[in-house]
Parts: sequence; structure tokens; C-alpha cells
Amino acid sequence: MEHARVLIVEDERIIALDLKEQLRRFGCEVVGIHPDAESAIAAVQDLHPDLVLMDIMIQGPVDGIEAARLLRDTTHVPVVFLTAYSDDATLERAKAADPHGFVLKPFKERELYSAIDIALHKATVERHLAENKALLDSILETIDDAVVSVDAALHVRFANPSAQRLFGMSAEDIAGEHFETICTLYDDDLNASISLFEREDIEGRILESVYLLGERNAKVNVQGTVRPVLDARGALDGYTIALRDISDVTRITNSLSYQANHDSLTGLLNRDSFINRMARVIALRNAPSSKEHMFAGYMYADLDHFKVVNDVCGHAAGDELLRQIAEDIDSAYADIELKARVGDDEFGIFLESYTEAELLQQANQFYSLICRSFEWRTHRFSITATVAAVPVQSEASDPFRILAAADDACYMTKESGGNSVRLYEKTEYSFRKRRDDMHWASTLNNAIDQEKLVLFAQPIMHIASREIQKKEILVRLRSDDGTFISPGQFIPAAERYNLMPAIDRHILRQTFKFLCEVGDEDTCMYCVNLSGTTLASTGLVSYIRELLDEYPVDGRRLCFEITETAAIQNFGPTVDIIQEIRSLGAAFALDDFGNGFSSFAYLKNLPVDYLKIDGSFVQHIMKSESDRAMVEAINNIGHVLKMKTIAEFVTSSEMISILESLNVDFAQGYEIAVPEALVPPSMTLAAR
Repeated sequence: MEHARVLIVEDERIIALDLKEQLRRFGCEVVGIHPDAESAIAAVQDLHPDLVLMDIMIQGPVDGIEAARLLRDTTHVPVVFLTAYSDDATLERAKAADPHGFVLKPFKERELYSAIDIALHKATVERHLAENKALLDSILETIDDAVVSVDAALHVRFANPSAQRLFGMSAEDIAGEHFETICTLYDDDLNASISLFEREDIEGRILESVYLLGERNAKVNVQGTVRPVLDARGALDGYTIALRDISDVTRITNSLSYQANHDSLTGLLNRDSFINRMARVIALRNAPSSKEHMFAGYMYADLDHFKVVNDVCGHAAGDELLRQIAEDIDSAYADIELKARVGDDEFGIFLESYTEAELLQQANQFYSLICRSFEWRTHRFSITATVAAVPVQSEASDPFRILAAADDACYMTKESGGNSVRLYEKTEYSFRKRRDDMHWASTLNNAIDQEKLVLFAQPIMHIASREIQKKEILVRLRSDDGTFISPGQFIPAAERYNLMPAIDRHILRQTFKFLCEVGDEDTCMYCVNLSGTTLASTGLVSYIRELLDEYPVDGRRLCFEITETAAIQNFGPTVDIIQEIRSLGAAFALDDFGNGFSSFAYLKNLPVDYLKIDGSFVQHIMKSESDRAMVEAINNIGHVLKMKTIAEFVTSSEMISILESLNVDFAQGYEIAVPEALVPPSMTLAAR
């Protein structure tokens, strides 16, 4: 109450002065004393007091009650009536002015203090309420959410401007209407109307995936809440409904979802979405609760020679071809959801409830649909495809295995020329072989990283002196159980999947490292095999130079072996590489010589130091005169060309004697020694 500014309206001067003195003692400031209503109203508008003490029966044309009503409507300053009259009629009339209190004359100090204190407190509370209401009204007026208040009978009590816009109705049209006559909400998944108001739902509810029908029955997606409103006794007084128009967000979300799940060029499903949806379908069909028997199929088409279209006419032509094919697929299989572009020029369709015979029939139709004549400006192309069909029942219902099986079938068909349809047969040898090769490819990648490729060395004996002067580096794969796997099992897969350059480089590094560690303790020359793909790979000579810098090994202790097939396939560049490597001090050997038809024609131009006679001739020299003659001929030609000769597959002392009589220089085979693991000295010392 202290420092409250009070204006007194009292026509009896003595009473007014007495009031002023009491107010001073209360700590209030009296800003004016007025004997009539007219001057008091003007003073209030000018001075803005915190409280007016108003005599009801003030002299003049305007009494205190009327003055209080005018102040209420214009200034909202609280008024406390001063009156000597307490009859019911006067009090009833005074209530119409909404006073903040009454004080009966003659005044008692305590009653006056209490009345003023309560009036000021009430005025403060009302002012805060008015400010909060103004803030709330401003929020409700400006927010995008539609807010509607209804009574317990669901008649609208309030609807903000956003609600009016959402329902397409004015405030006057909405007020008093039953809510469900102006708004019906539908479940977006079920397309069925839903009830918003459940009397037992005292916590309210959150609305998601719902929509209403706007102007011209346009679908408007909304989110929101429904909250019950309880009165002071806890009884239901109504509901507050808040709805947010999320149509734009929904459109953007749907657009992004479509883009994430569909191929931008063709409009078909993309690979990831196709696989995920296929997995869901298979899981549902194979679930224990499912009564449907899972028998389906996957059709996969890979365009033949699609690159030709791009190379000749540009990517715009290739894109147009893909669009045309996709449109035909979408039209021909309109009732099938799972159809996709699964690769650059590859399409896939998942068919449910098809037997193997029906699947093959569909695959042939799929093939016919794709094959076409395609024209682009002045060019015309005959477009063909390789189509694979995979019965899903024959695979373990794993989408990735299904796609891999289709890829296998397509790959092997293309190896035979493509342009046909092939059904995947799990038990067929060629498919099992490709699966094995792919398994080895994965295993070899891990083996290189985990250093499971172990080097072995097989001694090579100089026949005349019976000394071990050379050793050939061989490789074995250490399995998880510690046993070793021979290269014959994994090298074909490594060659198919172009892993030989990585394997050869791994072997080279380990060999250089070993020679650096062993130093002069071992004076043998070590022979390392280089595959054809390694020989043709870029940077081989640079890599060998880097190894020589890292491991300072005398190049004369190295001999690189290549097969005649690898040498002849890319003859000119191979000769250049051999010359570069020989300039580092290393020697070269031509391996398996004699099993080709053009060997003699190229041999005289190959700068190699050693000629390894193919073991298929050597192993029969004791029984076959023709093989013995072949060995003799190769040996003689090698010597004429200033090459040393090495006979492979030597398995007996008798064979050594024959080779010696033929003047062969070196012998290699189990009679000399079996391959042994190449153990660096550091590991030997550690083992001790």
C-alpha cells in the first residue's frame, strides 16, 4: 500500500481532510481532493492515480456511481465507494459500476485500511490478468496454429483467425456451432473419420497422420492436440483443440521420401529402396503367422553394350533409352510394386506367387519387352539384354543373395555372348564355381590385410655342382585352423577378380624384407613370380624401385618369373618393362616354356636370362622319347640364345641323370626339396 497514489472525491470538506490524514498515516499520497464527479473524472485522466475513493451520493448532476462507471469504461482505475447508505437498492445499483470495495461512513481506520489494501491488490491482479490476456490474445491472433475452444456440449466458444482460415468461416459463423459440423478429421492411413472427444480421456490426445477436407474437398494434412478443460470442481467444462496445417511440410517430406526411394531418371524404385521393400515382403510371407507359401521370383535385366550408345551419341541418348525402357516396364507391370533400376543399365522386378515355370515365361517376356530398335538423330541401335531369373524359394530369402544369384547368372550368360535368358540353378556346377570364386575373392582381400598369405621357398639345384643356388618364392594361404591352402585353390579366383597385382605386390614386399633381414647369411638368388595382370599394371617398376630404396637389397639376388603367355599377350610393353627391371640388376626367367604354340617365334626377342622347361614334358622324360626330345630341343635353343635352363617337376635321381646328360643347367622338384616356409631370422631368434 505504501506510496499508493489516491484521489479523493468527497463533497464534505471535513470528511475529505480526515480521509487525507488517515491515508497519509497509511503511507499513501493523496494526489487531489474533488467535490464533484466532473472535476474528478478530468483529474483521473490527467493524474492517473492508483485508486479513487468515491462518495456515492456526491453533489451535482453526475453522482458517484455514474462517475465510477465512466472511469471503469475509460481509465480502468479502481474505485472504492464511500457511503453512508447501505440499503439493498443502493448496493445493487453500485454493483453495476464494478467497484473494488465499499467503506461505510463513519470510517473506522482498520476497515478503511483493509478496503484500500484489498482494492489495490485486486487492481494489481486484474492488471496482470489483463496484460496476460492481451498477450494471449496477441499470440492466438498471430500464431499459425488453429485454436478452438468448445464447451462440454462441443459448441464453439472461441476460434482464432488461423482456425477461421483453416475452416473457411468467419468468427461469427463459427461461434456457437457444433464443432463436428464444421470439422471432421480423418485417419491418413485408414481414410476413415475419427472421433476427437472421448470423455474418459482425461489426459487429452495427440493427433498425428490425420487430415481434414478443406475448400473443394482439398486434403489438408494437420497435426495437433485435444485437451479437456475442467472447472474448479474438476468437472468437464469443454475442450481446447489446436490444429496445425502441415500440408506444405507433408508435401516436402513426401517429395524428399520419393526422391530418396526412387531413381531420378526413370522414376522406378532405386536399388536400396527395392532391396528394403523386397526384404519386408519376404519377411511377411515367411513369418510363422503367415498362411501364404513363399514362392516368388526375381527378374534381372542387364543391357548389352549400353556403353556403345553413350560413347557414340553421348549420355543424353543413353538417358533417353533408359527412360523409354523404364516407361515400358512401368506400363507392362503396372500392378507390380517392386520394380526398380538396380544399376546404371540394369533393371529388376520382384514377382510374388510365381512358380518356376511361370517365372521363366515372365523372364522371356521381360527380355522381349526390353529388346528394341533405338534411334537417336542419325544413329540407330539394336538394343538387346541379358536376363536372369532367380526362383526365390531356391535361395534363403535374403535379398542380397537373390541379387547376387541374378548377377552370377547374368555374368556367366554374358561370358557366352549374352542376349538371352538364363534361369539360376543353385546346384549347377558353373554357379557353384562362381560362388566359390567370389568366396575366395573376399577371403583373399581379408588375407592381404591380415597377412595370412605366407611365403614358402623351394630350392633350385645347379645340376653340375649339385649346389642350391636359387630358390623360388611360392605362396600359401593360412586358414583359420592354421593349415595351409595351396595356390591352385585360390589363384584362379584371384585372376578372375583382378586381385593378382595386390597379391604380387604383397609377395614382393615380404621377399624384399626377408632378403634385407637375412643379408649375407643366404647367398641364393630368389625367384618371384609376376602374373600377367601385374606385369601390365601401371607403376610396377616404380614400386620395385621404392622397395629397393626401403630395403637395400642387391638386385642381382632377384629373378622375376613370367609365363610365356603373359609375355606374348602384350609383347612390346613387356619387353620394355623387362629391360627396365634388368637395369636394376635383377634377372628374368620365362616360366612354363613349351606349352604354347608361338613360343619359339617370340623367344629370340625376349631379354630373359633363364628358361624354365614346362614340367609336363620333364615328368615323362624317362618313359616318353618325344617328351625327352622336346626337353632336349628347348634346352638347346635356350643355350643358343645364351639362356640358362631350369627343368621343373623333377621327382627322382634318374631324372636328374637324364637332365645332366642333356646338359640342362638347373633342376627343381620334390627330388631336390619340398617347399618350406620362409622364416625371417628375426622370427627364428624370437622362437629360440
